[in-house]
Amino acid sequence: MKPPEDCARIEDVREGIDALDREVIALIGRRARYVEAAARFKTSESSVRAPERQKAMLYARRQWATEEGLDPDVIENVYLPSSTTLPNARCAAGEGWTEF
Repeated sequence: MKPPEDCARIEDVREGIDALDREVIALIGRRARYVEAAARFKTSESSVRAPERQKAMLYARRQWATEEGLDPDVIENVYLPSSTTLPNARCAAGEGWTEF
């Protein structure tokens, strides 16, 4: 993959984007497995949802986005669905905690 400044054709740019997207998706998959692993340590519905942790996580991602010159709202919109989908599914299924 060529660095962006070395791309001489639109195809070079597209190849770079495709390669990066593949890496991003692989990393999202790895992250999802950590989220799944976290469910083993959840003991209640509130710990599955963990609103304070979610708030802190989104705040940190917004900061990182700003440091990278990215729009923090866009990055939050990337992370928000993944931080709510699994906990909501776990709660609906009664999974992810051992007592109620």
